[in-house]
Amino acid sequence: MPVDRIHDFLQETDYLVSVLPQTVDTNNLLDKSALARLPRHAYLINIGRSNVIDDEALIDALRSGDSAGAVLDVFDEEPLPEDSPLWDVQNLLITAHIAATSHPSLIVPIFVENYRRYTNMQPLKHIVDFYAGY
Repeated sequence: MPVDRIHDFLQETDYLVSVLPQTVDTNNLLDKSALARLPRHAYLINIGRSNVIDDEALIDALRSGDSAGAVLDVFDEEPLPEDSPLWDVQNLLITAHIAATSHPSLIVPIFVENYRRYTNMQPLKHIVDFYAGY
C-alpha cells in the first residue's frame, strides 16, 4: 500500500504493529493526524524504530482515550530516561528493547556463510544498504 493511503488503512486497524526502519520517509509517520485515524479500540505496538511515532501525539491519544493502548519496545533514548512522560501513561506498556532477541544458533551460520563468501570473493548475503537506512 502506498504511504499516501496510510490514513485509509489505519481506520480499519485493530492492532497496528510497526516494524519500520529509521529513514527520512518514516520520521513521524504516525503523527497526530495518523493516530487520530485509528479506531478508539485499536492498539499500537512498535518494535521497529522510535522515529516512526510522534511520542507527544501518542501520549495525547492514549490519555484522551482516543487510542486503547500501546506497547513500545524502542525509544529515541535508551534506556528510557526516568523523567520521560511515557512512564506516566497508564495504558502504555514499556518493554526494554527485547522484541527481537539474538540467538547465536541463528547468527553464527549467517556469519560463517558470509565469511566463506568473503574469503572466496563472492557477494555477501544480508547486506545493509546504508543509503536506504536498512
